[in-house]
Amino acid sequence: MRFVEDDVKFIEQEPGIDGMFKMMEKAARICYKTEDLTTEDSANRIIEKTIIPSGHTSVLEFGTVYLKYNILNILGYFKYILDRYSRVKFHGANVYVTTTYRTIMQGGYKDPIEAIEKNFDKNWKNDLKHWCEPNKHHHKRYCFKFIMDRVGSQSVERHRGVWGISYAQESTRFVNYNKDKFDKSIMFSLPSKFYELIDKFNTEETIKSNCPNYTSLDMNDWSLDERLSFLRNCSDEWNIYEKALKQAEKSYMMLSDCGWKPQDARGVLNLDIKTEFMMCAYKEDWKMWLFRRLDKHAHPHIIRFAKMVNDILDKKLKK
Repeated sequence: MRFVEDDVKFIEQEPGIDGMFKMMEKAARICYKTEDLTTEDSANRIIEKTIIPSGHTSVLEFGTVYLKYNILNILGYFKYILDRYSRVKFHGANVYVTTTYRTIMQGGYKDPIEAIEKNFDKNWKNDLKHWCEPNKHHHKRYCFKFIMDRVGSQSVERHRGVWGISYAQESTRFVNYNKDKFDKSIMFSLPSKFYELIDKFNTEETIKSNCPNYTSLDMNDWSLDERLSFLRNCSDEWNIYEKALKQAEKSYMMLSDCGWKPQDARGVLNLDIKTEFMMCAYKEDWKMWLFRRLDKHAHPHIIRFAKMVNDILDKKLKK
């Protein structure tokens, strides 16, 4: 059993159509935890040969498409004005379109199931000839990668937004943690109670009486292992919590050894199991999300994440 600290990172899409495919590959590999299989030329292959045939089209939403049309080319850009997932901006003699690769592949179909059944035969791939690197006239999409607890991720992902928010999450159905690549162990996210207990015991008296070899009188300067070791020595409630996690991990591994698939064995896992996911949205939908998640009534753990996102996004929007 291992613990991991919360993390939020901004993910930038690399230039060009190749960069778009690499962005979609990142989202796909998070779902199946196969980042170790990424190569210089694997993006197009996994998207075209695996993801699209499987119908896992939500991953295609992470490929942001930026197009530029002459304003007289009404037949070229008008369809994007009618598409709820696309944004269109007029400036001078040009029209700037922001959309997703899922919209491109789905083409004229409103129903994604119909598009999949018809093998995407109405796709708008020809529109990629109007590709344009994003500039100040495009509506931008912003993508973040989260590492947090599984139950907390449900609060993050409950929002859909006006223009659509995209999510791609580590799948406990397909990922088998009883594998060498995961050291045959379960990784858990640190709960908000961990930080509360650290604040509670972060006093000079408590540190000196329980940790004679302290390196600093402020536990916030300690490594994660040092803080965990300290709580195990002085907090009965933390030990109760860890004991429950260890039992969940043990049960999962035993069921896996009995032949249970991950989708069945996962039922015994704790809600604080670590999860990774990507989230991508237009600026306006991020603002809506931050308004809800920074509210004082939101869970303290989610407020921590929202503050991290807000700080990063604020810097990006000021550039």
